[in-house]
Formats: sequence, C-alpha cells, structure tokens
Amino acid sequence: MGRHKLSLELSPGISLGANSLRQMMRIELLDSICVVVNPRHATAWLPDLKNSKETQYTVISCADAHKGLSYSLRFGLEHLRALPHSQDAPDAIMVLLADQPFVTEAMLKRLIYHWRNQPGLDYVASSFNDVVMPPVLLGGSMFEAAHQLKGDQGAKALFTESAFQGLFVKETSPYSLLDVDEPSEFTKAKDYWQQNYNKHRF
Repeated sequence: MGRHKLSLELSPGISLGANSLRQMMRIELLDSICVVVNPRHATAWLPDLKNSKETQYTVISCADAHKGLSYSLRFGLEHLRALPHSQDAPDAIMVLLADQPFVTEAMLKRLIYHWRNQPGLDYVASSFNDVVMPPVLLGGSMFEAAHQLKGDQGAKALFTESAFQGLFVKETSPYSLLDVDEPSEFTKAKDYWQQNYNKHRF
C-alpha cells in the first residue's frame, strides 16, 4: 500500500492505526497496554500521550514481526508476563489489530464482560458472518498454547482445539471488524469514516 498503512489518514489528523488503540486506552479495567511494532515501520500513527488521562501504553519493537503474526503475539505476551507490577502472570490478554479502525470501546468491553461472567471460558472472540476475527480475549489457560504458534498463525488457530472452550461475540456491521490490508479496503474505510465519524464516538 505504498507508505506504511497505519500512518494513512482516514480524516485530517486521524490515522488508520490510532483508533483501535484509543478505544483500548479508554478501558480502565486493563492493567497494561503494549503496542508491538515492526522496527522497520514508522510509528507516527501512535496517539500522543502528552496530557492524556487514558491508560498509557508501552511500545515494544519485535525484530521478527515481518515473519508472521505469531512472532508479534508471542513477543507481546512475553513482555506482559514479565512486567513487574504484579507477582502473578496476567489472568487474560486482549489482542487486537491496529488496522481495524472501527473497533470500539463497547466491543472490547463486551469481550471482557462475557469472559468475567462465564468463568469456564478460555477465550472470547469477535465474529462477523461466522468468520472469527480479532479482537479476541485469551485467558491464562491459553498462554502456553499461544506461545507455541508458528509463522503467520494468529490466536484463532487455537479455537478449533477441543482443549479450549470459548464464546464468539457476533458483530452485526460489516465495518466493525474491517481489516485494512488492501488499497480498496482503505478507500472503503476512509469513505465510511468521513460519512459517519461525526455521528459516532470513535
């Protein structure tokens, strides 16, 4: 897509990559947020933390990010498990993609709600038209399995395993989980944003 896609603007001053992170930053229930980046890519898309009252984030560079999703997922998981703020490992992690500009705070909170209120679940994931996509929430029972993922496998590769029990939260809008990988998808996202963002609390 030419220059790094996360820096492309949906509207003046609003980058493709910033919104999903901003939505996560608004959730007070989260202890930590880490943004796994490819060191080869620019990070100008990241929201400015100056004077921000939202949950802060930490940027970590994964030298192997270009090799596939599993490398970034494992790198982020290792970082979170090593944080000194708690003697215990995190009880769950939430995984989302920066190139999903229409993820909302409400969507993320729904994942947390279902996981908290159904203790037997190992994961809660988003879906549209029966297609499972990030964002997903992985309980601690899945950390070791997530660490074993290879290549371009994402967390959903684990959801077919009988060892884990999960829930899929259905989204009804085709834009909710839109993942921008192609120029045509960016054009679609930009048009939708410019037509609707003043009406929604992005």
